[in-house]
Amino acid sequence: MTTRRSFVASLPAAALLARSTFAFAALPQPARLYLGTTGNKGNEGIYTAVFDAATGTLTTPALAVKTANPGFLALSRALGGARKGKRYLYCTSDVGGTAPPPPAGSPAPPPAPAVTAMISAFAVNGATLTLLNQQDAVGPGPTVLSMAADDHVVLVANYWGGSITTYTTNADGTLSLPVAHMQYRDEDHGPLPNQAQARAHAIYPSPDGGYVLADDFSGDKVRVYKLNRQTGALVANDPPAWNAPAGTTPRHMAFHPNGKWVYCVGESDNAIDLLQWDSKTGTLTAAGRISTLPAEHPPRVRSADLVLSPDARFLYASNRGYESFAVYSIGADGALTQVQQMMSGGKESRHIAIDPSGKWFLSANQRTDEISVMPRDVATGVLSPQTSSVPLLGACFALFA
Repeated sequence: MTTRRSFVASLPAAALLARSTFAFAALPQPARLYLGTTGNKGNEGIYTAVFDAATGTLTTPALAVKTANPGFLALSRALGGARKGKRYLYCTSDVGGTAPPPPAGSPAPPPAPAVTAMISAFAVNGATLTLLNQQDAVGPGPTVLSMAADDHVVLVANYWGGSITTYTTNADGTLSLPVAHMQYRDEDHGPLPNQAQARAHAIYPSPDGGYVLADDFSGDKVRVYKLNRQTGALVANDPPAWNAPAGTTPRHMAFHPNGKWVYCVGESDNAIDLLQWDSKTGTLTAAGRISTLPAEHPPRVRSADLVLSPDARFLYASNRGYESFAVYSIGADGALTQVQQMMSGGKESRHIAIDPSGKWFLSANQRTDEISVMPRDVATGVLSPQTSSVPLLGACFALFA
């Protein structure tokens, strides 16, 4: 009688190798994260942890490098040439402190604090980061940081400074001196109290790489610039911006990988605009909008972040104040249909991310000082309630390596 054991033993070596290789490849692999922190709560800098996609759990975060209030992070790819096999991490840093949250019920934000803001470059070696250099952000309160031109250009939006700044990266990963700096005007503002002074919140390269798009929070615009990929210089496009509805306060964007659709979330009006992107003219055209909230919700909700699923079939948004996640399916024309509204279980979800397997959804909850993990249905996009979390003081960013 042939048993399963004897049958397997009789298989040719090549068949056994193929079988074991397939089984190994099917197993979810652990992934490293780098975690940003802010708020002067006793947190010391950038932390790192390993995520187990088989169980949806994170190891206890360990300090990767000491640095002041590293809010947003960006990681270069391992490119060729002098950078072959090397990776570099860049972050925003408010050396002198961060802006305090507005008092409950306050009609206007507090005045911008006097801070020294820097952009830092680090060499990456697994769980260890080594500081290479720092450059002036040329404005207080840097928020979103991103990379363009095959990681040769670093882009930064300064929220409290109401400006954007660019840098180039050198062969050794260090940052150049500031290249371009665009300062917005206080008088170009929308109707809300928190728009009285110039505020810039986010900045991203366009999907085709030839432009830079910046969220002008106070001006209710998405500004468009032509990017010089070699020098990092910016020139205002013609037309120079897409005008959002008054009081929108554009906060974050997500680009669909097809290079045609851009999703922009407004912090104050709690809505996502679908914008059509024309890479030939550098123009955005409104093609629809949808709320991030249910019909019944509390006042003073502030929408925060957006993230696309790895297969780009679903879009996720976070809401602070209501403390929820909105889940949308993406139609053939880019239109969004809400499929779920789920309470987050934490407070002040500053940043959201999806692990490389697509099976887990992570939230950096700044006011509950944690990184929380929720299961995600890959087929439907639906989230399930939190299954695990790790404590992290001032958690505000989770970046998969």
